[in-house]
Amino acid sequence: MIKFFRRVRQTLLSENKFSKYLIYALGEIILVVIGILIALSIDNWNEQKKLKIQEAEVLTEIISDINVNINKFNETINGKNRIGNINNTLHSLNIIIEHLKSTEAYHDSLDRHFGIMTLSLNYINYKTSGYESLSSIGLDLIRDAKIRSEIGEFYTTSIIIPKDVSLGIVEDFNNYMLDYMRKEFIINDDPASNIYTLHPRNYNALRDKGEFLESLKIYFSSFLNYKHEINSAKEASNTLKTNIETYLNK
Repeated sequence: MIKFFRRVRQTLLSENKFSKYLIYALGEIILVVIGILIALSIDNWNEQKKLKIQEAEVLTEIISDINVNINKFNETINGKNRIGNINNTLHSLNIIIEHLKSTEAYHDSLDRHFGIMTLSLNYINYKTSGYESLSSIGLDLIRDAKIRSEIGEFYTTSIIIPKDVSLGIVEDFNNYMLDYMRKEFIINDDPASNIYTLHPRNYNALRDKGEFLESLKIYFSSFLNYKHEINSAKEASNTLKTNIETYLNK
């Protein structure tokens, strides 16, 4: 092809057809430019295709992480294999609070409810490998601005709030509840219930102080808030998952 164009140029010059030569040369330049533009377009198309595949892979991993975390949310709230799940903790705390407020004599069945408090620290270790991969590449990999914004908000707010609440509960437990357990209770290993039960050294004295009851009320409200924030995070998780799946199926 190059030899053909060279022969044409030489023929036009040898025949002194300079005006035709200029037109031909201009046409040749245009053809070269068009060729370059086509090559650049193909390179750009290939690059966009690679980025789209990479985007789909990252978003698929994020969906997988969301599914794992939703299971963790459910386990934290009501997991059968987690005796100190939030629902059990709230149930036991409510029974203890109502008993302390009453004038009923102590019953050994309360030992198990006190024991559940020792297992009530439900810190969620999120799976975030998909978001970490996206962050290392850059959030601009997500072409859709709405999805990109939702992902950023989800990982910086929606799942951070429950974690912060759980850390507050851990701090409350260590600063207040643990001290009560050490000073005011006897720990008994209960193989039948597979937990440590707590028996008050002097239940009436503990009831008369009033301070313990108020601490339990605060602890109870913290767990109610924790459950609320986890449910909010679950809702946000399902919404983001649905939106990503819809986006990938376009």
